[in-house]
Amino acid sequence: MASAWLGTLVTVVASAGHSFSGAGTPFCGTQIDGITTPGSILATYLDLSCNLPGAILATDFASYGSVPSGQCGAFSPPNCDATNTSVVVKALCDGVTTCRIWPNSTTFGDPCFGVKKVLEVQAHCSSGDGVATPGCAAGACPHPPPPPTPPPAPVTATVTVDWGTTTGTVATTPTLQVVAHSLLMRESTIHDLLFQRLTELNASYVRYVPWLPTPLLGVAELEPPSGTALCAGESVTEGAVATLSCGSTGGVIEEIEFASFGFHTGTCGAYSALPGYTDLAKTVVKLQCLGQESCQVAASNELLSSPSKSALPGAARRLVIQARCSNKTKQHTYWNFSLIDDMMLDYWTAVDGQSRPQIPNFSTPPTWLYDSTSWGYNTDCTPSNGCKMGGYEKGTAPASAHGGLPALGDYYGRLLSWYKNGGFVDEYGERWESSHRLNITIWEVYNEVDYEHGHTPDSYTQDFDAIVQGIRTHADPNNTIAFAGMSLPNIDDTNTVVEWATYFLNESNHAPGARDALQYIGYHAYPTNVHISTPNDLTQFFEYVDSFVDEKIPAVQAVIDKLSPATKTFLDECGTTGPLFGGLTDPVYWVASGSYWAYLWARVAVSPRGSAVPVVGQSQFMDSPDREPGVTMMNWETGEGTTKYWVTRLVIESIKVGDAFHPSNSSSSALFAAGFTGAQGFRRVLLINKRNVNTTVLVAGATSAAIVDEASNEKPARRVPLSGQILLGPYATAVVDISSGRE
Repeated sequence: MASAWLGTLVTVVASAGHSFSGAGTPFCGTQIDGITTPGSILATYLDLSCNLPGAILATDFASYGSVPSGQCGAFSPPNCDATNTSVVVKALCDGVTTCRIWPNSTTFGDPCFGVKKVLEVQAHCSSGDGVATPGCAAGACPHPPPPPTPPPAPVTATVTVDWGTTTGTVATTPTLQVVAHSLLMRESTIHDLLFQRLTELNASYVRYVPWLPTPLLGVAELEPPSGTALCAGESVTEGAVATLSCGSTGGVIEEIEFASFGFHTGTCGAYSALPGYTDLAKTVVKLQCLGQESCQVAASNELLSSPSKSALPGAARRLVIQARCSNKTKQHTYWNFSLIDDMMLDYWTAVDGQSRPQIPNFSTPPTWLYDSTSWGYNTDCTPSNGCKMGGYEKGTAPASAHGGLPALGDYYGRLLSWYKNGGFVDEYGERWESSHRLNITIWEVYNEVDYEHGHTPDSYTQDFDAIVQGIRTHADPNNTIAFAGMSLPNIDDTNTVVEWATYFLNESNHAPGARDALQYIGYHAYPTNVHISTPNDLTQFFEYVDSFVDEKIPAVQAVIDKLSPATKTFLDECGTTGPLFGGLTDPVYWVASGSYWAYLWARVAVSPRGSAVPVVGQSQFMDSPDREPGVTMMNWETGEGTTKYWVTRLVIESIKVGDAFHPSNSSSSALFAAGFTGAQGFRRVLLINKRNVNTTVLVAGATSAAIVDEASNEKPARRVPLSGQILLGPYATAVVDISSGRE
């Protein structure tokens, strides 16, 4: 879910243009995404041209998203692909001799936020040769990286800690975020080990985010209320199943008013068929459903016969049904917690949410609150298929469809009441019971909001206020829940975060009923504007941290101090996404990624602003190759922890909120050191090697250490006895026990 792909991509690497001779012969070209960086835009483009007198008559294939499969002349669309790519490219290029395409989210939108995107185009000319040439705007493209250099020579560093002086006490909790993922489903073969490892962290302030790529795991009401019309199938494409149910109070299905397997227009209560549908659908649905309290109908050619493909070529054929129940007064809603509950409750149990504060964030609202005509979603969700879908998010903020802002607030109020108060009363006055009584004390509103539904500070504030008021109406009448807002992505530079904070923290911009809900704001930290082409370059992770802590945090804190001094900051999504070298099989990346987060946490915790930042969260517990593999803390094949997990666990177990920290110094800039004293009197030094080099560290009184490095790999920290010094491998993180001299 992170926008962290910027963290490893600055140098433009475009494929060479492909040219072919002869009219009608395809030619193809590739160009990477043009990405916004602080202060500028990395403006990449792809030029298509035909030798005169040829004209580009047709673009045969175009995708903007992940890399398509196949090759020139035989491409297949990728899983992530902007729905408007072909339309945009054809509008720019068809019928002309030359054209230029700018691959970025302004041109195509963002089909899969956080994924490294490429533009792939295949075209042909009416005559002559065609060529595709990638390039970038003058001055916008950085220079190619220098050739790889050998690792630097080993370093020796001396660490000193003034144990007699206390600088402050730790107020920043080391923690993590858990994003809803199909591998966390109970049917997953690695489910049990994953949740065992999550439990063993004993973490507080764990952020849980069901996110827009998997709406079935995070949206509890995927269809809007439909009155007395009972509908199914808005998202039932070929191979899926449509379900109708009158419920316990609706009687039985008495009438099938509409059924179409093919193409339709309208929404529930006002469907009509388009050319290219089969009349057989209504007959089959009647046979299977009339007289039943509930029924299921498969959207299959074998059952319903194949509809004509002449209408809307390429469109997804859907089975759509509209029925009436025998209880004519029964009004229908579509609340469904069957998949959502399992993962939410497993998370809550693993993090002991009843005893420790946690941060749930159901960040994806129902799309029908933003788009009155289209809110399709996938209907199949298993660990094997990933539960993913692209394009669920439609419409522009603030919520304005199907009841708009009040309905948005009511949705979140009922959702929270389901978990906090044992159930809720739906839109038509029917009680839904859950038995859940979760001790939820914090609620975060949305995720990376300026890249979802086109939010502006104003529209987000409207949505935020509606959600706060809805939660207080339905779930929290005594106003006991604290709220977290903004949660901006790392792509946003300091000026953008400051602009948002300046608007959002001005209470005059909020509704009166939400002005006291500004307890927390958030923004994310992934290394940006860096180039990682060799293991040596991973040191830039730590340079990013220094800039983030020394520049971004103080700038935002100045706004907080001026407008809302009681507000604190959640840095609850902080991670890296992967290198351009060696793929994700290179263990040095995982070691450096873990130490990056440990360094960010430590820099914040021992800074003068640490008390204003109660959370630094590692991103993220589970991910996989079909999404953002470089962020994962867990091995998607075995369920065991990567070094990122073991670094997080080491820090959580070794240093606690309330521990004292002391003036500490390292003689080498390659090594970070911070000394801590616990309530029981122990002395510990956190060491982080910021270079791709072996470093010998001299620490007076060092008796033992726990080390996470390439040698420990996907195992717990290595424990080693010491006698005043320790050898740290590249990018290693270690906690060293120090003799107090009183033994």
